[in-house]
Amino acid sequence: MARGEIERRVGPIAEMDVEDQQLLNAAAEHYHQTLLAQPGVLRTMRWHGEVEASLIEHFCLGYADRTLAETLAPKGATRMARLKALGLICPSGRERFGGAVVVPIRDRSGNVLQLCAAFHVSSHDYTPDEYLPGVRRGVFHPSGFDLGEELILTASPLDAMRFWYAGHGNVTCSDGLLLRDEHVETMKKHGIRRVLIAYDAQPDSEQAAEEIAERLRHEGIASYRARLARRFKPTSQRWGQILKKAEPMQGAPPRPEPTPLGADWRHPMHGEVHES
Repeated sequence: MARGEIERRVGPIAEMDVEDQQLLNAAAEHYHQTLLAQPGVLRTMRWHGEVEASLIEHFCLGYADRTLAETLAPKGATRMARLKALGLICPSGRERFGGAVVVPIRDRSGNVLQLCAAFHVSSHDYTPDEYLPGVRRGVFHPSGFDLGEELILTASPLDAMRFWYAGHGNVTCSDGLLLRDEHVETMKKHGIRRVLIAYDAQPDSEQAAEEIAERLRHEGIASYRARLARRFKPTSQRWGQILKKAEPMQGAPPRPEPTPLGADWRHPMHGEVHES
């Protein structure tokens, strides 16, 4: 999909009123409470290492167990029509994200701007991320832009969460391999000078990384290529090693030496010691 195509699309998410916003927030909260009651569903993601409650809470992760309609629209066609207009319920009556781990995209005030189905539990399937239909809004993990001049950019929320869980809080994600104008404007607003593009090594990822690096160069932002691996524990210091090996792109200057994590490194979010 060409850059800018998503911005040109129109859809229900671009047309939300106050009541729709409240309903979308309520849907995200329902998914979140469902996951808190069934945290074991995250084990199906087959991450190496235990996924702790801190990650669920920090990102307000949820689980769509197909009870959204009966919870938010137990009776009355008006509420169901709103759920369908938002794309949460398909025209057929099927819950769009049923059976998936759901990641909310929030603004800084906590309002949900988008929802992303990042992993389908029943099939143990890392399928491409699925979003609500309509214009994409918001950037994932906006607080990640506040932690200095360097930002890690991944292709999915789950990849970003792996870095966060390993102690690298300065992370966000693009929409798959698409960097929207809002991402770039947010980088500029927060004084980001270096972006580490942490995509995998597939040919389409390599091409997208080059295109993003060229675009960022025109905005005065240097890019560095970090090739993603998924075989490490979420808590492993090896995620830092991937970043340390990031290669300059589009004539970027050498990257400043990052501060190494020591043997007694503690996760900044919950203070626990992790092995490398």
